[in-house]
Amino acid sequence: MEPPVSPPEVSDDAERLEGLAAIRCATLSLVQAAKYDLAICSHELEPLLYNEESFTEAVSHLARNGRHARVRLLIREHDTLVRQGHRLLRLAQQIPSHIEIRRIAPEHRHSMHGFLIADDGVFYQPQTTVYEARASMHDRRWARSLSAEFQRLWDYSIDDPHLRRLAFVG
Repeated sequence: MEPPVSPPEVSDDAERLEGLAAIRCATLSLVQAAKYDLAICSHELEPLLYNEESFTEAVSHLARNGRHARVRLLIREHDTLVRQGHRLLRLAQQIPSHIEIRRIAPEHRHSMHGFLIADDGVFYQPQTTVYEARASMHDRRWARSLSAEFQRLWDYSIDDPHLRRLAFVG
């Protein structure tokens, strides 16, 4: 199997973000500006960042109203998502034809960075446990580079049954 590429160099034009509030604001702005494509690579869709109602509403709007929009979520771990619940997981279960969610293959779960690509906008967090990141609302070259990494991870990802809606027989 082809290993994922190392994280690309961060764009010189990328804004430095420090603190949860700045990171939330940047990721929300990126998703609200997106018209076609949203890709998130994350440890477990970090709840303090991605489980916010306004963020979920922005993703829902893109998925339901964006003409030919594609939303893909890649996670390393699913335990907390499934056990505690998560707005994006519920949304993906409600509209699976618009939002896909998969687990990164075990051999590619070693990296601790996370990123979000929204059309040509990029958010990159070197360590998902530290609230420091870089973002750019429009950087086509950086977005393409991270999109290539995302696609390689997606190609080897796992369709995890724990992430699908459970049907109850009654």
